[in-house]
Amino acid sequence: MAKVKATVLLALGLVSVAQSIYFFKTVVDYRPPFSEMPENHISRISLRVARSVLIVVVDGLGLNVSYHMDALNLLRERGVDTISMAGLPTLSLPGDAV
Repeated sequence: MAKVKATVLLALGLVSVAQSIYFFKTVVDYRPPFSEMPENHISRISLRVARSVLIVVVDGLGLNVSYHMDALNLLRERGVDTISMAGLPTLSLPGDAV
């Protein structure tokens, strides 16, 4: 009986380790389902040369809501407005790096 319990616990441990490795690799090796921005967005980008660059990242802010914010609209008028898209599931660490 003790050998059966030990064998079952060993098997569960091995399965647990295998699952941990698999799920870790799905996070680290994740690739979004899209490779480039939509065509209608590309036409809005203009090439400009600037002395300084300000990047504003607001986590969780919907795009439609952002167009009703005066401060962000002022920045849009003075610069270039672009959209960052993330596939699901979103991962905070790679998103912060971008």
